[in-house]
Amino acid sequence: MRLQRFWPALLAAGTALLCDGGAVRAEGPTASVELPRFVRPQKPMTDEAVDDALAVPPVEYGKWQGTGYGAYLAPKRLDVGPDGGVDVMLHLNGAMMADKEWRESGLNAVVASIAIREIVGSAGYAKLFAEPGYLDYVLRSTLADLQKNGEKRVTHVRRLGVVSWSAGMGGVSQLVGNPATLARIDSVVLLDSIHATYTDPKSGVARVAVPGQAAMGLGADWVDMKAVSKYVRLANEAAEGKKAFVISASAILPPDYASCAETSRAVLRAVSSPVTDLDGAEKNALGMTPKYRADKGDLHARGWRGGGPHDHFDQLHLVGDMVRTYIAPRWNKMAANERKQLTAALPGN
Repeated sequence: MRLQRFWPALLAAGTALLCDGGAVRAEGPTASVELPRFVRPQKPMTDEAVDDALAVPPVEYGKWQGTGYGAYLAPKRLDVGPDGGVDVMLHLNGAMMADKEWRESGLNAVVASIAIREIVGSAGYAKLFAEPGYLDYVLRSTLADLQKNGEKRVTHVRRLGVVSWSAGMGGVSQLVGNPATLARIDSVVLLDSIHATYTDPKSGVARVAVPGQAAMGLGADWVDMKAVSKYVRLANEAAEGKKAFVISASAILPPDYASCAETSRAVLRAVSSPVTDLDGAEKNALGMTPKYRADKGDLHARGWRGGGPHDHFDQLHLVGDMVRTYIAPRWNKMAANERKQLTAALPGN
């Protein structure tokens, strides 16, 4: 698959776009006046401003709009920064199946659903996002479509996040594993979407699958830490508040490789995150039974009981709660800080 196949969709959008310093910016008659670029402030807001930013008011979304990479969902009153910036959340695998949950998430951002017919399993997503320039294609296409559909103020992607469910992990692995790409991403949410190979903790030798002798539930000690080193780096940044990293895992035990629960436990242990046992806790609104939780800075992990197909699909439908609880407040606070700083930089202030 070559990137040239994606250019016709961009040309049809009728907008010339370019990428500058990791922020995708539109050029041409619909572009906003250039304002000073945002630099994340080091000083915290006042308590009153923080309280206002942490409130997550309802967000009314419009209809899903078809794109060359799948579809996107945008708020009817999209939050566009004074400099034309908008937030974008990529959702790899199952976004439209979680339509209700996204509409309840309170995230004032564009949800970009990556759904292409040729994608098959995690390997398909991995191949897609390993293609040089594919991420930029998705972002450029989103900006062009937003402008075409009436959002003339939009000029660039302000904040970028990624949600993955199940097989979407193949794409996330590519994004997170590339340091330059990870630097552009603020938030990552993995819903039953983090696995690793097994490695013998004594010998360090990867376990080779033996026909008829499936290995299941060997535990976090057997997780190949080299395979998850990229997630450990992300978890460390989240623990320091530099990014947000949210993991949710069912109790499903796959054959011959580490489960989501085992892999997430290994990552949590690597960053010395405390884990709280939740045995006896009440079920959530979906009827899911909590098993454990971990919180360190902006690193959050939730484990759940249940090892069947239904439990796996329940993970997808957690997206609204996870985003509303951990991502929307963070992005609201950052947007409030940016707006205050950009406004102060305008002439006459």
